[in-house]
Amino acid sequence: MKKNDFKINIKFAVALSFPGEYRDYVRQVSEALSEALEHEKVFFDECYEHIIAGIDGDTVLQRIYHDQSEMIVVFLCKEYKQKEWCCNVEWRAIRDLIKTSNRMNILLLKFDDVDIPGVYSIDIVPYINNRTPQDISQLILTRLQYIRDNYSISAPETKERLGELYNVPPLPNLEKYLKRTEVINTIKKAVLEPV
Repeated sequence: MKKNDFKINIKFAVALSFPGEYRDYVRQVSEALSEALEHEKVFFDECYEHIIAGIDGDTVLQRIYHDQSEMIVVFLCKEYKQKEWCCNVEWRAIRDLIKTSNRMNILLLKFDDVDIPGVYSIDIVPYINNRTPQDISQLILTRLQYIRDNYSISAPETKERLGELYNVPPLPNLEKYLKRTEVINTIKKAVLEPV
């Protein structure tokens, strides 16, 4: 590992992306989420300053949002659009997830009528300027539970499922079902060789 290849070995249940002007509001959301999720982690930047501080903070943040979080909640507003860290660093990783992932893992919320690149009039983005942080944390928890029930495997199950994949029993004689040797070899290689 090169000196600059800092690895983040934390998996977050929820990551919050927001501009500093709404820090107090989002902090209350984070606290309510942390209390409800107990042992699971919520990414709220000031709680993880020891990880994101440094010369590569931008790439660390992008990895947290892109690779280390089960669900991302984005608090959109005119300040979000104006902030280099929000709209250029964090939003860039989030936009890639919008393109490549299940859309349910990203929850967009907004405080005002800002136009953000990549968010269109057909997207349903709840206004939250008249809602309490506790109400928003409940919305997030409900969405997280919906994702877990319908789209994903929870963290403990993931480890167990991966263990099952690496202890694959011998494959049946696929040749009698498939008459293509190259396809059979590709399947066997994909299943039996660890990544």
